[in-house]
Amino acid sequence: MTITQLRYFVAVCKYGKIRTAAERLFVSAPTLSVAVRNLEEELDVSLFIRSNGRLILTEAGKQLLQYANNILAECDGIEAEVKRIKNSMSVIHIGAPSTLCEYPAAKLIEGFMTEHPSVLFELSQMSSLEALQQLEEGKIDFAICDGQEVHSDTVESIELLESTVGGYVHKNHRLAGARNVTPQMLAEEPLLLLSRRAMPSNEIIHWFQTANINPNIFMYQFREILSVTFTMVRSHNAPVFLLDAMFDGVIPDDISRFSLDFPLKFKILMACKTGRVLPEPARDFYNYCRRSRTQEQDS
Repeated sequence: MTITQLRYFVAVCKYGKIRTAAERLFVSAPTLSVAVRNLEEELDVSLFIRSNGRLILTEAGKQLLQYANNILAECDGIEAEVKRIKNSMSVIHIGAPSTLCEYPAAKLIEGFMTEHPSVLFELSQMSSLEALQQLEEGKIDFAICDGQEVHSDTVESIELLESTVGGYVHKNHRLAGARNVTPQMLAEEPLLLLSRRAMPSNEIIHWFQTANINPNIFMYQFREILSVTFTMVRSHNAPVFLLDAMFDGVIPDDISRFSLDFPLKFKILMACKTGRVLPEPARDFYNYCRRSRTQEQDS
Protein backbone atom coordinates (compact mmCIF):
# COMPACT_ATOMS: atom_id res chain seq x y z
CA MET A 1 0.00 0.00 0.00
CA THR A 2 1.33 3.41 -0.97
CA ILE A 3 0.43 7.01 -0.30
CA THR A 4 -0.40 7.41 -3.99
CA GLN A 5 -2.84 4.50 -3.83
CA LEU A 6 -4.55 6.09 -0.84
CA ARG A 7 -4.80 9.45 -2.62
CA TYR A 8 -6.34 7.75 -5.63
CA PHE A 9 -8.76 5.83 -3.41
CA VAL A 10 -9.89 8.99 -1.57
CA ALA A 11 -10.40 10.82 -4.87
CA VAL A 12 -12.58 8.00 -6.21
CA CYS A 13 -14.62 8.11 -2.99
CA LYS A 14 -15.03 11.88 -3.35
CA TYR A 15 -16.12 11.92 -6.99
CA GLY A 16 -17.87 8.55 -7.19
CA LYS A 17 -16.53 7.76 -10.66
CA ILE A 18 -13.14 6.60 -11.90
CA ARG A 19 -13.17 8.91 -14.94
CA THR A 20 -14.09 12.03 -12.95
CA ALA A 21 -11.47 11.30 -10.28
CA ALA A 22 -8.86 10.64 -12.97
CA GLU A 23 -9.58 14.02 -14.60
CA ARG A 24 -9.18 15.81 -11.26
CA LEU A 25 -5.91 14.00 -10.56
CA PHE A 26 -4.58 14.47 -14.10
CA VAL A 27 -4.00 10.75 -14.60
CA SER A 28 -5.55 8.29 -17.01
CA ALA A 29 -8.68 6.39 -16.02
CA PRO A 30 -6.97 2.99 -16.54
CA THR A 31 -4.13 4.04 -14.22
CA LEU A 32 -6.60 4.95 -11.49
CA SER A 33 -8.66 1.82 -12.04
CA VAL A 34 -5.61 -0.44 -11.79
CA ALA A 35 -4.46 1.32 -8.60
CA VAL A 36 -7.82 0.76 -6.90
CA ARG A 37 -7.97 -2.86 -8.06
CA ASN A 38 -4.44 -3.50 -6.75
CA LEU A 39 -5.40 -1.96 -3.42
CA GLU A 40 -8.39 -4.28 -3.15
CA GLU A 41 -6.24 -7.29 -4.01
CA GLU A 42 -3.60 -6.29 -1.51
CA LEU A 43 -6.16 -5.90 1.28
CA ASP A 44 -8.19 -8.87 0.04
CA VAL A 45 -11.47 -6.97 0.32
CA SER A 46 -13.94 -5.25 -1.98
CA LEU A 47 -13.85 -1.50 -1.40
CA PHE A 48 -16.65 -0.54 -3.78
CA ILE A 49 -19.93 -1.84 -5.08
CA ARG A 50 -20.40 -0.98 -8.75
CA SER A 51 -23.98 0.25 -9.26
CA ASN A 52 -25.44 2.15 -12.23
CA GLY A 53 -22.09 3.53 -13.27
CA ARG A 54 -21.24 4.77 -9.78
CA LEU A 55 -18.98 3.37 -7.08
CA ILE A 56 -20.51 2.91 -3.64
CA LEU A 57 -18.32 2.22 -0.65
CA THR A 58 -18.58 -1.10 1.14
CA GLU A 59 -18.23 -1.25 4.92
CA ALA A 60 -14.55 -2.13 4.48
CA GLY A 61 -14.22 0.81 2.10
CA LYS A 62 -15.77 3.17 4.64
CA GLN A 63 -13.31 2.02 7.30
CA LEU A 64 -10.38 2.43 4.91
CA LEU A 65 -11.55 5.93 3.96
CA GLN A 66 -11.35 7.07 7.58
CA TYR A 67 -7.84 5.68 7.95
CA ALA A 68 -6.78 7.07 4.57
CA ASN A 69 -8.00 10.58 5.41
CA ASN A 70 -6.08 10.52 8.70
CA ILE A 71 -2.90 9.19 7.06
CA LEU A 72 -3.01 11.71 4.21
CA ALA A 73 -3.62 14.56 6.64
CA GLU A 74 -0.52 13.48 8.57
CA CYS A 75 1.50 13.27 5.35
CA ASP A 76 0.35 16.72 4.23
CA GLY A 77 1.26 18.10 7.65
CA ILE A 78 4.75 16.57 7.48
CA GLU A 79 5.29 17.95 3.97
CA ALA A 80 4.17 21.42 5.01
CA GLU A 81 6.44 21.40 8.05
CA VAL A 82 9.46 20.27 6.02
CA LYS A 83 8.80 23.04 3.48
CA ARG A 84 8.45 25.57 6.29
CA ILE A 85 11.79 24.50 7.75
CA LYS A 86 13.44 24.62 4.33
CA ASN A 87 12.07 28.09 3.60
CA SER A 88 13.27 29.33 6.97
CA MET A 89 16.82 28.19 6.23
CA SER A 90 19.31 30.54 4.65
CA VAL A 91 21.35 29.31 1.69
CA ILE A 92 24.98 30.35 1.21
CA HIS A 93 26.21 29.95 -2.36
CA ILE A 94 29.89 29.13 -2.88
CA GLY A 95 31.87 28.49 -6.06
CA ALA A 96 35.17 26.62 -5.94
CA PRO A 97 37.44 24.45 -8.11
CA SER A 98 36.96 20.71 -7.65
CA THR A 99 40.36 20.49 -5.93
CA LEU A 100 39.13 22.88 -3.23
CA CYS A 101 35.59 21.56 -2.70
CA GLU A 102 36.57 18.87 -0.20
CA TYR A 103 39.33 20.82 1.50
CA PRO A 104 39.20 23.52 2.66
CA ALA A 105 35.59 24.24 1.60
CA ALA A 106 33.83 21.15 2.96
CA LYS A 107 35.85 21.23 6.19
CA LEU A 108 34.87 24.85 6.88
CA ILE A 109 31.23 24.22 5.99
CA GLU A 110 31.06 21.19 8.29
CA GLY A 111 32.56 23.16 11.19
CA PHE A 112 30.24 26.11 10.67
CA MET A 113 27.12 23.94 10.45
CA THR A 114 27.82 22.40 13.85
CA GLU A 115 27.23 25.90 15.25
CA HIS A 116 24.57 26.97 12.72
CA PRO A 117 22.57 23.87 11.73
CA SER A 118 19.76 25.90 10.14
CA VAL A 119 22.03 27.27 7.40
CA LEU A 120 22.21 25.48 4.05
CA PHE A 121 25.10 25.59 1.59
CA GLU A 122 25.18 25.23 -2.17
CA LEU A 123 28.73 24.38 -3.25
CA SER A 124 29.26 24.49 -7.01
CA GLN A 125 32.35 23.23 -8.81
CA MET A 126 33.97 25.67 -11.24
CA SER A 127 37.38 27.12 -12.00
CA SER A 128 38.82 29.96 -9.93
CA LEU A 129 38.22 32.40 -12.79
CA GLU A 130 34.63 31.23 -13.24
CA ALA A 131 34.00 31.54 -9.50
CA LEU A 132 35.34 35.10 -9.47
CA GLN A 133 33.24 35.97 -12.51
CA GLN A 134 30.07 34.63 -10.88
CA LEU A 135 31.00 36.53 -7.73
CA GLU A 136 31.23 39.77 -9.75
CA GLU A 137 27.82 39.02 -11.31
CA GLY A 138 26.24 38.41 -7.90
CA LYS A 139 25.41 34.77 -8.64
CA ILE A 140 27.33 33.41 -5.64
CA ASP A 141 28.19 34.77 -2.20
CA PHE A 142 31.78 33.55 -2.04
CA ALA A 143 34.50 32.32 -4.37
CA ILE A 144 37.15 29.98 -2.98
CA CYS A 145 40.02 30.33 -5.39
CA ASP A 146 43.71 30.49 -6.21
CA GLY A 147 45.12 33.66 -4.70
CA GLN A 148 47.02 34.38 -7.92
CA GLU A 149 43.71 34.89 -9.73
CA VAL A 150 42.46 37.65 -7.39
CA HIS A 151 43.42 40.97 -8.96
CA SER A 152 40.20 43.02 -8.93
CA ASP A 153 39.64 45.93 -6.55
CA THR A 154 35.97 44.97 -6.45
CA VAL A 155 36.55 41.91 -4.27
CA GLU A 156 37.96 41.46 -0.79
CA SER A 157 39.31 38.21 0.55
CA ILE A 158 40.67 36.27 3.49
CA GLU A 159 43.34 33.61 3.36
CA LEU A 160 42.11 30.08 4.00
CA LEU A 161 45.23 28.10 3.27
CA GLU A 162 48.88 28.43 2.26
CA SER A 163 50.64 25.40 0.86
CA THR A 164 53.75 24.25 -0.91
CA VAL A 165 53.66 21.86 -3.86
CA GLY A 166 55.23 18.44 -3.42
CA GLY A 167 55.97 15.63 -5.80
CA TYR A 168 54.58 12.20 -4.92
CA VAL A 169 55.82 8.84 -6.20
CA HIS A 170 55.68 5.17 -5.29
CA LYS A 171 57.96 4.35 -2.36
CA ASN A 172 60.19 2.25 -4.68
CA HIS A 173 60.72 5.12 -7.13
CA ARG A 174 64.26 6.47 -7.37
CA LEU A 175 63.06 9.93 -6.22
CA ALA A 176 61.12 8.71 -3.17
CA GLY A 177 62.09 10.95 -0.26
CA ALA A 178 64.49 13.01 -2.40
CA ARG A 179 65.08 16.69 -1.67
CA ASN A 180 65.58 19.65 -4.01
CA VAL A 181 64.55 17.73 -7.13
CA THR A 182 65.25 19.71 -10.32
CA PRO A 183 63.35 19.74 -13.65
CA GLN A 184 66.38 18.01 -15.21
CA MET A 185 65.95 15.09 -12.82
CA LEU A 186 62.37 14.70 -14.03
CA ALA A 187 62.99 15.31 -17.73
CA GLU A 188 62.46 11.68 -18.77
CA GLU A 189 59.77 10.87 -16.21
CA PRO A 190 56.12 10.39 -17.29
CA LEU A 191 54.27 13.03 -15.27
CA LEU A 192 50.74 13.00 -13.88
CA LEU A 193 49.03 16.35 -13.26
CA LEU A 194 45.68 16.89 -11.55
CA SER A 195 44.05 18.77 -14.44
CA ARG A 196 44.86 21.37 -17.05
CA ARG A 197 43.28 24.08 -14.89
CA ALA A 198 44.31 22.83 -11.43
CA MET A 199 46.38 25.36 -9.54
CA PRO A 200 49.69 23.45 -9.34
CA SER A 201 49.61 22.32 -12.97
CA ASN A 202 50.43 25.60 -14.72
CA GLU A 203 53.14 26.46 -12.20
CA ILE A 204 54.73 23.01 -12.55
CA ILE A 205 54.75 23.40 -16.34
CA HIS A 206 56.28 26.87 -15.98
CA TRP A 207 58.90 25.42 -13.59
CA PHE A 208 59.96 23.00 -16.33
CA GLN A 209 59.89 25.64 -19.04
CA THR A 210 62.20 27.99 -17.11
CA ALA A 211 64.75 25.16 -17.27
CA ASN A 212 64.12 24.82 -21.04
CA ILE A 213 62.56 21.41 -20.55
CA ASN A 214 59.30 20.28 -22.08
CA PRO A 215 57.55 18.21 -19.37
CA ASN A 216 56.59 14.67 -20.32
CA ILE A 217 52.91 14.83 -19.27
CA PHE A 218 51.14 11.58 -20.05
CA MET A 219 47.85 12.20 -18.19
CA TYR A 220 45.73 14.82 -16.47
CA GLN A 221 43.64 13.61 -13.54
CA PHE A 222 41.01 15.07 -11.17
CA ARG A 223 40.91 15.32 -7.38
CA GLU A 224 37.52 13.58 -7.17
CA ILE A 225 39.19 10.28 -8.09
CA LEU A 226 42.46 10.67 -6.18
CA SER A 227 42.52 6.92 -5.54
CA VAL A 228 42.72 6.40 -9.30
CA THR A 229 45.51 8.97 -9.44
CA PHE A 230 47.60 6.94 -7.00
CA THR A 231 46.81 3.77 -8.92
CA MET A 232 48.30 5.43 -11.99
CA VAL A 233 51.31 6.56 -9.93
CA ARG A 234 51.91 2.93 -8.96
CA SER A 235 51.22 1.27 -12.30
CA HIS A 236 53.17 3.80 -14.41
CA ASN A 237 55.78 4.64 -11.76
CA ALA A 238 54.88 8.28 -12.50
CA PRO A 239 55.27 11.34 -10.24
CA VAL A 240 52.22 13.46 -9.44
CA PHE A 241 52.25 17.00 -7.99
CA LEU A 242 49.89 17.94 -5.16
CA LEU A 243 49.32 20.79 -2.72
CA ASP A 244 50.85 19.37 0.45
CA ALA A 245 48.45 20.99 2.93
CA MET A 246 45.35 19.86 1.05
CA PHE A 247 46.25 16.20 0.80
CA ASP A 248 47.95 15.71 4.13
CA GLY A 249 46.42 12.69 5.82
CA VAL A 250 45.06 11.09 2.64
CA ILE A 251 48.36 9.95 1.12
CA PRO A 252 48.65 6.11 1.13
CA ASP A 253 51.51 4.49 3.02
CA ASP A 254 53.16 3.22 -0.17
CA ILE A 255 53.37 6.75 -1.64
CA SER A 256 56.38 8.93 -0.81
CA ARG A 257 56.97 12.68 -1.19
CA PHE A 258 59.90 14.52 -2.76
CA SER A 259 60.60 18.27 -2.57
CA LEU A 260 61.43 20.63 -5.43
CA ASP A 261 64.56 22.75 -5.81
CA PHE A 262 62.41 25.85 -6.19
CA PRO A 263 59.59 25.91 -3.60
CA LEU A 264 56.23 26.56 -5.23
CA LYS A 265 53.73 28.10 -2.83
CA PHE A 266 50.06 28.79 -3.22
CA LYS A 267 47.54 30.77 -1.23
CA ILE A 268 43.90 29.76 -1.23
CA LEU A 269 41.56 32.67 -0.65
CA MET A 270 37.86 33.10 -0.01
CA ALA A 271 36.65 36.20 -1.80
CA CYS A 272 33.45 38.20 -1.55
CA LYS A 273 32.33 41.24 -3.48
CA THR A 274 33.43 44.53 -1.94
CA GLY A 275 30.52 46.61 -0.72
CA ARG A 276 27.93 43.87 -1.13
CA VAL A 277 25.58 43.61 1.84
CA LEU A 278 25.68 39.93 2.77
CA PRO A 279 22.84 38.22 4.64
CA GLU A 280 23.64 37.66 8.30
CA PRO A 281 24.38 33.90 7.90
CA ALA A 282 26.85 34.65 5.09
CA ARG A 283 28.57 37.30 7.23
CA ASP A 284 28.75 34.83 10.09
CA PHE A 285 30.34 32.24 7.81
CA TYR A 286 32.89 34.77 6.54
CA ASN A 287 33.87 35.68 10.12
CA TYR A 288 33.97 32.00 11.08
CA CYS A 289 36.45 31.31 8.27
CA ARG A 290 38.56 34.26 9.35
CA ARG A 291 38.65 33.03 12.97
CA SER A 292 39.45 29.47 11.89
CA ARG A 293 42.42 30.63 9.84
CA THR A 294 43.70 32.80 12.67
CA GLN A 295 43.49 29.87 15.08
CA GLU A 296 45.40 27.65 12.65
CA GLN A 297 48.16 30.22 12.27
CA ASP A 298 48.43 30.71 16.03
CA SER A 299 48.57 26.99 16.80
